[in-house]
Amino acid sequence: MPSPRLDEGKSFFERHPKKTLVALVVLAILVLAFIADRLIALKVKPQGPSPQRYVRLRELSPQTYEVFTPKPQVFDTEAGSHPRQVVIRVDEQGFLMPSRVHAHPDLVLAFLGGSTTECRAVPENQRFPYLVGRHLEEVFHVKVNAYNAARSGNNSLHSLNILLHKLMPLHPDIVVMMHSINDLITLLYEKTYWNENSSRRVIVEVRPTLVGQVRGFFQVLREYTIPHLYRALKEFSQRTRGPDQDIDEFRHLRGKKVEINRPYVLKEFRGNLQMFVDLCRARQITPVLITQANRLQKNLDNQTWKEVQVL
Repeated sequence: MPSPRLDEGKSFFERHPKKTLVALVVLAILVLAFIADRLIALKVKPQGPSPQRYVRLRELSPQTYEVFTPKPQVFDTEAGSHPRQVVIRVDEQGFLMPSRVHAHPDLVLAFLGGSTTECRAVPENQRFPYLVGRHLEEVFHVKVNAYNAARSGNNSLHSLNILLHKLMPLHPDIVVMMHSINDLITLLYEKTYWNENSSRRVIVEVRPTLVGQVRGFFQVLREYTIPHLYRALKEFSQRTRGPDQDIDEFRHLRGKKVEINRPYVLKEFRGNLQMFVDLCRARQITPVLITQANRLQKNLDNQTWKEVQVL
């Protein structure tokens, strides 16, 4: 017959005195912290969770690898351009690849701009920022790294942020910036670069919520478990939905009359261009401004054609 255990008949607290003591101390600390918070709340106006504000670095997601087929309307079949798959590769610093071609380059270039600099629908070895680097190598017999830091939808203010916080550490010799249409759209529709457009605003404010925290948790979990599957499903969704289902960044402004304040638009755009030049020169970087090309024809209505010529 087995002998009875020494602690038989004793309560949990008697059998585990240390664990019980630790649990009581932790509970007491939590209760005291809660009471202290309530006492402080009596003296200050309740404001809820403090919002978090930060400046958005509107760049391509680092270490992205994506294969997609642009929509047919992107291609000009009359000019010999036909739909085909395109590979998007982004390095760990958020630059379109190929980027760091040489470990020890003689010349470092960087390009800023929107979709016409990003050249997303163009094969990676045919994008003009990459080709500029290769052409300079052939002409001057030097090693050139050409970094493409553009992103679709970016305006000159986004590029100024990227220049200051992302390109400066590279110590580039030359930085090229090309902007026009995104700045014009922003200033015409939103009236200011510092707007509240959810996709293009520069200052982002996030108020902590339980739903947001849960969503953030699952986003992190997704990126560490099925990042490639998620992007494939997202691409499939974008390709299968109709044009009427595309995300409209300016939906809240549709139907409203757009007033063109030409002096204001030119002043704001000119100010950003001057800031770009000044920032580059302050860091011994050669700034280069290039004009955005277009294929507009005179079949536009007279008023639109007049405004295009003036702007």
